[in-house]
Amino acid sequence: MSSNNNSGNNKPAILKVLGDPATNTIFTIIGIIIVIIGAPTLYSLIQNRSNNSPDKITAISSPAHTSSPSTPQNDAIRLNSSYNGTAYSNDPASYANGSITFTLLSEDQQGNVTMETAFQQLGTTSKADNYSCQGTVENKRLNLYCKSETDQSYVLSIQGTVYPDNHLEGTEKATHVGDNSYNHLYNWKAF
Repeated sequence: MSSNNNSGNNKPAILKVLGDPATNTIFTIIGIIIVIIGAPTLYSLIQNRSNNSPDKITAISSPAHTSSPSTPQNDAIRLNSSYNGTAYSNDPASYANGSITFTLLSEDQQGNVTMETAFQQLGTTSKADNYSCQGTVENKRLNLYCKSETDQSYVLSIQGTVYPDNHLEGTEKATHVGDNSYNHLYNWKAF
């Protein structure tokens, strides 16, 4: 017959493990790690839930994780410092064909550009003007808004495409702020 001994040797195995000082230390360390990692994440989840509708899911990062915001790059489009080409029109109301020059003054990583554009009617030096331009080059598209340096009521709206060999092609609309009848459309290519 066996006797029922409560001296501790007959304790279930789980109680023996939990009663071990080394095991208690390990569980304490694991508990501290869970609190350190889990508390900020839990706090962020609670804050996120109170700031958003229940059906909206938002990514949350741990406060220990830091990253710098990424700036969208402009597919590394870099314009040449200058382009020379020809502007031509099929519109009989427009002036005759002309030469066109684009000079790049500045271009930043966001694709903002400052350029100077010169237009001169072919065959004469009397029909020539320089324009100061502001605009963008983005996704291989060039958009410029230009004002004449001699009379700012003369305006050019320029749209173009940057091709793989870096030459430009596009359209140019010349208008006059005070004269709605002054409206000339050109196609152009510049290399």
